[in-house]
Amino acid sequence: MDKQGHVVHKAICEAFKDVPNAIGAANRLPPEVLLALSKKGYQTCDSFRYATRQGLREAGIEPGHTDTILGLQAVQVAHEREMAGPGPSSTGAGEYAQYLLNLPAPSKLQPTNLLLPDGSAMLQNWRLPGPQCGIPPQLQHPAFGVFLDWLHKCKPNQDDMEAAACLCGVAASYYSKEEELRQLLVPKLRDYLSVGDQHDTLPQFSVRAEDKSHLKPDWCVVDNVNRPTGLLVILEFKNGLTGGDPSLQGFGYYSKFWASRLVDTTGKYSDLHNAFRRTCCPALLIEVLGPLLRVSSLAWLGRIVLYPMTPLLNMLWLEDDPQVLQLACALRGVKESLRCLRDCYSGLRPPAAPLQARLSGLEAGLPYPLRERYVDVEQVQAGTLLYKATRANGVQVAVKLSRHYCVEAHQKWAGLKLAPALYEAEQLPGGYQLLEMELLGEGWQSLDALARVDVAAGNSAMAAALQALQRAHAHAHDDSGRPFVHGDARPTNIMVRRAPRGGGAPGSGGVEAGSGGVETGSGGVEAGSGGVEAGSGGVSFDICFVDFDFSGLEGVGTYPSPLNPVVPWAPDAGFGLPLHRSHDEFQLQQRASPGAGAK
Repeated sequence: MDKQGHVVHKAICEAFKDVPNAIGAANRLPPEVLLALSKKGYQTCDSFRYATRQGLREAGIEPGHTDTILGLQAVQVAHEREMAGPGPSSTGAGEYAQYLLNLPAPSKLQPTNLLLPDGSAMLQNWRLPGPQCGIPPQLQHPAFGVFLDWLHKCKPNQDDMEAAACLCGVAASYYSKEEELRQLLVPKLRDYLSVGDQHDTLPQFSVRAEDKSHLKPDWCVVDNVNRPTGLLVILEFKNGLTGGDPSLQGFGYYSKFWASRLVDTTGKYSDLHNAFRRTCCPALLIEVLGPLLRVSSLAWLGRIVLYPMTPLLNMLWLEDDPQVLQLACALRGVKESLRCLRDCYSGLRPPAAPLQARLSGLEAGLPYPLRERYVDVEQVQAGTLLYKATRANGVQVAVKLSRHYCVEAHQKWAGLKLAPALYEAEQLPGGYQLLEMELLGEGWQSLDALARVDVAAGNSAMAAALQALQRAHAHAHDDSGRPFVHGDARPTNIMVRRAPRGGGAPGSGGVEAGSGGVETGSGGVEAGSGGVEAGSGGVSFDICFVDFDFSGLEGVGTYPSPLNPVVPWAPDAGFGLPLHRSHDEFQLQQRASPGAGAK
């Protein structure tokens, strides 16, 4: 065995030291396999403890040898779990938290450490492989929406500008050590954010015996250092754009704080366990990289999610330059978000009957309004923010969350019975709207779906949809004579139903707007009642338009988002350009395209 093979052999034996046959299994690996592993960086204990099937495959390791390594890994993990005793599963954290507990120290974290045995990532940060959370920070917790509102408002006051000037005065200098920058900057942040000793002098950041007592971030804020219920802020310093990734370190510290306390079964951290079961454990991560600052959100949904809420902001005093205003607004956003986080954790009271498991909506990664207001919530289609849900009074509804939604257009077309009834439109912190609307009845399906299975019926329904579209365009919104334009009238966004004989009855019973196939009991005004006759044989169809995200007044409203280039759009349609009724007719007549599910 050569030197490289010996290093790999030793790493395998150390990684799986509690597995009885680990040495024998390592001895049976051929020299060429050890060499291939060495060339791909499998030379340390951690590289094998967190090895994945995908990674070993990419290293050219044959399936049989891959099974050997992953088999040793599984036995080692099972042994450690048994030795640890009752663990995070008692709080609802499950097996995922066990992997977090075994991570290296945050300062030594590498992306390869963050892959689970199935090849997906422990951290959802839109960089590592695996399923993403799918919801932005302002839908994870309102505190993040508060931050983003202040960031985008860009109206700092005198205190905010003075705080920005103070930070710039410190960060603009050069330092030989990160600690010098930390010692000067933290006191200024403590003063601006009103943080006292009872909030940032946590005696032990990780309470796990295996973690060294000095393991802690450069600065952190909790709700109460004597009996912490939650972690509010993590701050990491670098001297510049060099060294390790501070966002990975922030994730590492966040996971150490929570997972180390979740395994405790003495009752010492019962308030924190309650917070974990009932919240997404929201926190802010602030990264200072020399004269640059970035703010990100941290939350624990199905997995820990890290989302950058700002780019790297300059901490250089450029006087009234917009960059300075943006820095001041980010600081104000941190202050207001911190207040919201304090209220969140301080407002938690142990329930009369303690929860035995974590709320299912948290593990499913549902937006917080859906977790708090509805039951039996189900996402209509993966990757969308459209859900079917049940109110407390038992009524089923459709709930959509959107950055851009023309409520007036939806209401106007609903009044013409060409859209689902809109029950509620609420502006949430951070720029999203919550739209609660009628869940369409039995028999509705998208025009696109109908045309795929029945060409003749699809053609008849398309003719009916065109008549309905022209009827909507004929109704001016106001004295200007301008109608509302839908903006995205593809067949996927047009629901059709063969008109029931004798007229439509207000609809209970079945199909989710825009999806084609779920139960409801909506009541209210039925969309599409009173069919439009088209085609041969006197067949008529009820028509209902959904998804008014791109809608607006003709010639006044503009396309609010970049258009998906895979989807066929009218030649004169484009991001920022005016809406026109001809665009609707153009899109209606387009057949399904590969990217029809996206804007």
